[in-house]
Amino acid sequence: MKAYGGARLERWFRPLLAALAVCMTMLQIASVRGDAPTWDEGLEVSSGYSYLRSGEYRILPEHPPLARVVAALPLLWVNPSARLDDPSWKAGAGLEFGQAFLYRNRVPADQILFAARLPGIALAVLLVITVAVWVRSCFNAAAGLLAGVLLAFDPNILANGRYTKNDVPVALLCFLAATLWARYADRGGWRWLLSAGAAFGLAVMTKFSAVFLIPTFGLLWIAAKWRNRAPMAPVRGFLSLALAAAMVIPAVALAYAPEWRKLRPATRAYRSEHPEARRLRDSIVPDGPAATRFADVCQQMGLQDHSFLKGLTVFLGHTTGGHHAYLLGRLSDSGWWYYFPVAFLVKTPVASLTLLALALWLFARRAVDGLRGLRIEWWVCAIPTVIYWAVTLGNKVDIGLRHVLPVYPFLWAGVAAAVVSSAWRWRDRLLPTLAIALAAESTAIFPHYLSFFNIAAGGPSAGPHYLLDSNIDWGQDLLRLRDYWRSQGQPKLCLLYFGSAPPEYYGMHADEVPRTNELELRRTANCLAAVSVTPLYDLYLTPGEMAWLRERKPDAKIGYSIYIYDLRKPVALSRLLPRSPGFDFLLLRDSLPGQVRAAHTAVSGSQLEVDRAIRIASSRPLQNRRRLLGAPHFQ
Repeated sequence: MKAYGGARLERWFRPLLAALAVCMTMLQIASVRGDAPTWDEGLEVSSGYSYLRSGEYRILPEHPPLARVVAALPLLWVNPSARLDDPSWKAGAGLEFGQAFLYRNRVPADQILFAARLPGIALAVLLVITVAVWVRSCFNAAAGLLAGVLLAFDPNILANGRYTKNDVPVALLCFLAATLWARYADRGGWRWLLSAGAAFGLAVMTKFSAVFLIPTFGLLWIAAKWRNRAPMAPVRGFLSLALAAAMVIPAVALAYAPEWRKLRPATRAYRSEHPEARRLRDSIVPDGPAATRFADVCQQMGLQDHSFLKGLTVFLGHTTGGHHAYLLGRLSDSGWWYYFPVAFLVKTPVASLTLLALALWLFARRAVDGLRGLRIEWWVCAIPTVIYWAVTLGNKVDIGLRHVLPVYPFLWAGVAAAVVSSAWRWRDRLLPTLAIALAAESTAIFPHYLSFFNIAAGGPSAGPHYLLDSNIDWGQDLLRLRDYWRSQGQPKLCLLYFGSAPPEYYGMHADEVPRTNELELRRTANCLAAVSVTPLYDLYLTPGEMAWLRERKPDAKIGYSIYIYDLRKPVALSRLLPRSPGFDFLLLRDSLPGQVRAAHTAVSGSQLEVDRAIRIASSRPLQNRRRLLGAPHFQ
């Protein structure tokens, strides 16, 4: 069977890839314009911009600053106030400072946020281009284009690439580091080694989870020597790996440039000359065994309280200590080993899963003939994927599929290469069909990419049965709630919102939503209740707090992440008709679609007046009748 696509796709590779990049850019920009700040974005943007303006990495140091600094670069032209005079800056209170920066600034919050989101969008597109070009160079143009389609139309890449977050940037840098290292391990050359080390250093400066590349590099070295039937050269391999890992040091010095003095150990002599110097354990209390051991080692080495070391300590404590999590209707503080496999299965398009299953079958069939014959590029796709998934299974922070995005470029590159370069029946017909199906399923969720669940799992409406938090609800639908509330005539609002954006900034002043045990408040509630789906299912709340609302059918859903419950009381007929001497009042409800009946009439009311009232109420649209007459409260 000849190669799929042939010379025609080789000629059209660049125009088609450019069209794919433009399409992905437009989808991200068009969809994110209506999204409110996610829970973390105020922290991320304010942290990066304040660091650029002050040189102090004070806000949320749990992760390195590179992605935040890149996101903040466009703000140098927008020129908002850094708000370094706010008390939250001095206190290092991240959430409060993020709100002060976004919502008490001379530049509108939406303008700040959109500018900060543009670098993430560009990096997501660059990821697609990089993977497609690499796959083409290693296999063929058809495989490269399919890899680009799998990434560009993956709802998880589209969703998280638009936001100011480090998951997609670290995926790009990890892919670059692994491919460059594999080139060095297979063919040698100082430029490949130094390039791989530089990419590794930048990846670690983006997110600490990039350290999974260290065992990846080791196994890629072994695979390259094994397939080439060359000596393992363990000493050379170890020294090369040590040199690549050591590139983190100049990366740290560059990313944390204002703290270069803290890179020196705080020996007794140094502390006598610099009494302000503090060791790591003197300025941070580690949380958990792993963080404590790390801090103790740093203390014994006399290392100072550098922001990199403080962030790594917090990261170790958070990763191993657990986090409130939700899966398949259950709550946990320590997570589940199968959390990410389940999340991947329900949040990956069906066409992509089909191609993955097909690729695994083709790879296994090929492996029967011998693994030694496989090119190094196959190991580049397989080894990082296996290692990252193995590490992730033990992760106790189960809050979003976004945490496994670094594996996506390796996974989809391998899938595309396997299904295109292998000879199998119906290949020429099935591949275009699956590519179109992927694009169709992905586009159908527009603009709510964060809330995507595949059709086999029941679609986005079934999402809360499986997952919560940043898998579906990250506070992104607040602006859409505002538009819905205005369309309903701006009634009294009760709000339980899972997000960091203040609703008052967008003109919504709301009361608290009654809890299950607040019986009197539930009885007297007279509002349109808007509840984010994460607290609706009691995540981050006391179990059962929202059980009384979960028993009701929502009257509307805003972008799949905010549920609307109409708790307003019935409205007297005098609100609909002018009062007349022979008419007291009438309470109405719609018992069946298109029907209205009288629930109570005054004795003095004539039948003519009652009939007239029913005709007027019946002429109202069904949605307005529900709103005006309080139909849910008669049920």
